[in-house]
Amino acid sequence: MLIKSECEQHCKETDALKGKLKQCEDELNYLKEEKFDNVKTIIGLRKEKEELLNRLSKIASDRLKHDNTDIADLSDAIRPTKLAEKMSELYDNQWTSAFDEWKTNGAVDEDAIDMLLKILMETNQVSKEMTLNHYQKLKEACTCFEYSPSEDTDDKDKGKKITKGKISIEMQQDIKSIWRESSKKVLKKVSPIIGKKVAEKFEKFPLLQMRETKLYMNECVDLCWMMNLHQKPMHLDISVQDRDGYKSFDTEKFRPYTKTGQHVDFVVWPALYLFDGGSLLQKGVAQGLKVEKGTSAQSAQEHSSTPHS
Repeated sequence: MLIKSECEQHCKETDALKGKLKQCEDELNYLKEEKFDNVKTIIGLRKEKEELLNRLSKIASDRLKHDNTDIADLSDAIRPTKLAEKMSELYDNQWTSAFDEWKTNGAVDEDAIDMLLKILMETNQVSKEMTLNHYQKLKEACTCFEYSPSEDTDDKDKGKKITKGKISIEMQQDIKSIWRESSKKVLKKVSPIIGKKVAEKFEKFPLLQMRETKLYMNECVDLCWMMNLHQKPMHLDISVQDRDGYKSFDTEKFRPYTKTGQHVDFVVWPALYLFDGGSLLQKGVAQGLKVEKGTSAQSAQEHSSTPHS
C-alpha cells in the first residue's frame, strides 16, 4: 500500500515536472521566435537607416554640386576632364587623318584646317541648340500642367498651362539626370541628323562624304553632344584678341601649330573650357606669326600664307 502510494506520488511529481518542462520549452520557443523577430526588426531598421543616410548624402551632394561645375563627379563617364582627353585624341587621330585626306584631294593646308575647324564649331553649336531644346521641353513637361476640359465647355482657362512655382533643387537634379540619360540614349539616332545639319552649312558638301572626314564628323558629334550635357555646357573658344591691328598670340590659351610668333596667323583648334568663363581644360592650337616693325598686319599674313606642313 505504501509502495503504491509512493508510486502515485512519483507519477504526480513526474507529471508536474513534465508540465514545467513543457512550459519552459514553450517559453524558450517563444523567446527564440521573439529574438528572431527582433533580429529581423534590427536588420530592417539598419537597412532603413542606411537608405536614409544614403539619401541624405545624395541630397547634400546634389545641393553642393547644384550649379557648381568645379566639383567633379568621378563616377561620371562624361565628366569634363574625361571629355578633355577625348578632345585631345580627336585632334591627334581623326583630325590628322581627315586633314591628310583633304590634302590628298588637292586642298590647300589652310583651307583644310579652316574647314575642319568649322565642322567642329558648327557641330558644337547644333548640339548645344538640340540638347538645350530637349532640356527645356523635358523641364516644361515635368513642371507644367495643361488644363484641357471637354470640348463642349466654355471654360476660359481651356488649354491654359498651369506652371508650378519654384521647384526644389532635388527636383531640378532629377530633371537634369533624366535629361542626361535620355540624351545619351538617343545619340545614335540624332547623330545623322546633326551630321546632315552641319553638312548643309557648307558648299563643299561632296568632300564631307570622304571616309576619314565622315569619321571625323561622327567623332565631333559624339564629343560635342556629351560636352553639352552638363549644367553649364563646356565651351570651345577660337576668339583671338586684336591689338594694334594684329591678333595677339595668347600662350595661356593656345600652343603653336608649326610656327611660333607673338601674333596669330590663323586658329587651328579651339581652346576647351569647363564652361563659358570657367577654367581652361585644354589649350587650343594656333599658327604663330612673326611681324617685323613697320610691317602691316595684312602684308605679314599674306607673306606667311604659304603651304603649311
